Amino acid sequence: MPIVRVAASVYDQVLTVANLAQPVVRLARRTAVVFGVSGAAVWLLWFFPDSGRATMIGLSLIGFGLLMVPAAVQLFFSAALGEFLDLPKHLVARASEGVGHASDATQSLLSTDVAPGPRFLRLGRALYRLANTGFEAKGMVLGAAAAVRLVNPFVLLGVLATGVAGGFLVMIALVGILLRLF
Repeated sequence: MPIVRVAASVYDQVLTVANLAQPVVRLARRTAVVFGVSGAAVWLLWFFPDSGRATMIGLSLIGFGLLMVPAAVQLFFSAALGEFLDLPKHLVARASEGVGHASDATQSLLSTDVAPGPRFLRLGRALYRLANTGFEAKGMVLGAAAAVRLVNPFVLLGVLATGVAGGFLVMIALVGILLRLF
């Protein structure tokens, strides 16, 4: 099987996985918003400082920060997963851009309509753009490698635990709102 066909097959499989995982990213973003609103509601209902003492305000702000942890974890997880899932599309775009720059370099080298001096200047510019495209693609891959660290059992267990904690936070917020209303 030629390498191009194998690469196309792998790319199609990666795109299939990315398309299947997009609802997970959307769900994580939505739960982050729900957890954030619930945390703010719990803070306003039960932890909002009644007095103006600095100690109470400081403790209240610490409580607010702790209530925002589930929302922050879900938001960072969804951002990293979204970045990782967008990587194949970005790499294909960079590869086609690199092919265009390589074509420009070849054309500037083979063109006979100008003197050799300007031809080599255009070749240098085209090669510079080609090298920059390669460096940008390398940077994208390295950035995605950092997101791959999120795909380990401990991080996924932590995301799941903050999801459960956020669910309890939503229930506490709803109970608090119902108690205030009645």
